[in-house]
Amino acid sequence: MISMKKLNKSVSVLMLLILLSCNGVKQLNMKDYLNYMEDADNGYVQTVETDKINYSIQFASPEYVLCKELSGQSTSNDSFAKARLNELEGYSFFLIKIELKDGYKSVLEKQQRDMDVSRMTAYYQNFALNDITVTADGAELVPQTYHFEDNYGVAPFNTIVVGYKHSLKDKAELTFNDKYNNIPLIKAAYSKELLTGMPKLKI
Repeated sequence: MISMKKLNKSVSVLMLLILLSCNGVKQLNMKDYLNYMEDADNGYVQTVETDKINYSIQFASPEYVLCKELSGQSTSNDSFAKARLNELEGYSFFLIKIELKDGYKSVLEKQQRDMDVSRMTAYYQNFALNDITVTADGAELVPQTYHFEDNYGVAPFNTIVVGYKHSLKDKAELTFNDKYNNIPLIKAAYSKELLTGMPKLKI
């Protein structure tokens, strides 16, 4: 049986899609923009599943990054938002979420992961960038920003944020060879239609 919460979310996403299809590119407020970009059906977040790990690759436009930075704030400052968006203009980001598929199955497994945390952190902070490739417009992009968000074992996932000084307008593909977990060829592909068909952010 479908819960009311899931039903309401489905109806909300459906209404967004109807508005976008009827009116062309639609301007969305911050909450609706995040919902649209994080809905897997729209293609901007893609998941690669392995036996033990889920990789979630989120394409993050400057507008998406701004929305994440300001999410949770009770009041919005339009002047700050516009200035920050101007700083982010011309960049494209990818968020790679690395999550244990079943969490920690036992205390022993968590202890083992905790003992290995220094090696994991060293790889993702210092070496993983060399194993991430983004190609777009027929060329390999040079990363400009990189950050590893370590949850320090509090939650069974961590996130990589990598940014490029390139406004993606043609098809793009990200490839990640995760040498820490020995999982190669983790891929996410974004078509020209996706990259040029994103909604606009209303500020």
